[in-house]
Amino acid sequence: MLFSQFILPVFGMFSIASFAVGTPVSPSVAIEARAADATDATSVLSLVQGLESTLTNMLNIQPETTNANSMLSQLESTFNGVTANVKTATLAQADVHATISVSINIIVTLIAIINKFSILDLVLGARVDVFLGAFVSALEVFSPGIGSLIGAGIPTVSLGIFVSLRLVISINILGLGGLLGGLLGIIGIIL
Repeated sequence: MLFSQFILPVFGMFSIASFAVGTPVSPSVAIEARAADATDATSVLSLVQGLESTLTNMLNIQPETTNANSMLSQLESTFNGVTANVKTATLAQADVHATISVSINIIVTLIAIINKFSILDLVLGARVDVFLGAFVSALEVFSPGIGSLIGAGIPTVSLGIFVSLRLVISINILGLGGLLGGLLGIIGIIL
């Protein structure tokens, strides 16, 4: 009798919750709702493509000619400049998938630069986390969930740097918490 008094309200709550869960919105509807007309101002895609070419040029710099701290300062100023411009630009619906693809390439190139210049200091990693998180957050304005789509496209081989540098902001924005959450739990970081 006592058990049934407690169990029935729990079942009742779960049955109400199953009806109250909202229906998911397809990504194309969200993109259409947030995308701007292609005839406006500067295109986000062109800014992101410019960032990709700049990072490719930075990848060709030899570690003997510059140190990790100056390379990180160059990366930081480049990302911050593009992020500021992205906030005032527009993203056409047709460019969303291309922007995701180029953004994945940007993150993979950034990881290659971090590995090439041996940026393994947690203080420097925190700086990377801030400007990378700001960049992806600026893209989220145009299409909610774009960060998770970018995170899903990053090759698994490249994800180890997110854990070793403890890039917690970027992990959350890119939706990698489920994939990397166990590894972060081992080293004592809770998302």
